[in-house]
Amino acid sequence: MGFMSEEDLFKLAFDHKYKVEGSSILDGYVMQPFWRWLVEFLPVKHDPKALFHWTAPNTLTLVGLICMVVPASIMLYYSGDLMTPVPSWIYIINAIMIFVYQTMDALDGKQARRTGSSTAFGEVFDHGCDSISTIFCCLAVICISQGGVSWLSFAMCCGSLISFHACHIQAYYVGHVTFGAIDVTELQFAAISVNLLAGLVSPTFFSTAYIAGVFPAWIIPVLCVG
Repeated sequence: MGFMSEEDLFKLAFDHKYKVEGSSILDGYVMQPFWRWLVEFLPVKHDPKALFHWTAPNTLTLVGLICMVVPASIMLYYSGDLMTPVPSWIYIINAIMIFVYQTMDALDGKQARRTGSSTAFGEVFDHGCDSISTIFCCLAVICISQGGVSWLSFAMCCGSLISFHACHIQAYYVGHVTFGAIDVTELQFAAISVNLLAGLVSPTFFSTAYIAGVFPAWIIPVLCVG
């Protein structure tokens, strides 16, 4: 017997609607107005001569995934042990790409509703890409904190993925996703900030500095993904 019955699968494919309740501070006051303004620049009708099909929400989702995977992979190439500092420019590029990913992830749903192309597959594709992005973002933050291959690093990855999947399991059974005052958007900006600090100040900042002379600075990246 499978985990989900045929009736559950049918409901997930055809009856499930992605609903959100609540809004975080940055979402409600800063980012949602920005995203609503930005999505208006995307074409509604497809231009056959265009290189990319920007009217397709899944294109935006895929671009966002690439923006997360590529810079994080470069970081892992330079720091395969998750402890070796990488060149400063990589941290800065990673910070920029996290912002691009965040933007694409916000625009794909808005573009889908704008073009009347919302589908169950689009939602599954979106969340599937998000789950992949989550682990790459987590690994990149571990590189920044220079946590190495350790139980703490393993716990950080597990914590991020459990939080992500628990959110969507809740949505399936409760019927909506609930956002708190401090949520995903704030954590993404925290990840952007730690990348910028590592890139602009020092690649070893979070492994050597102390907060108020007491707490090791690597606690900050840990909180970003925990």
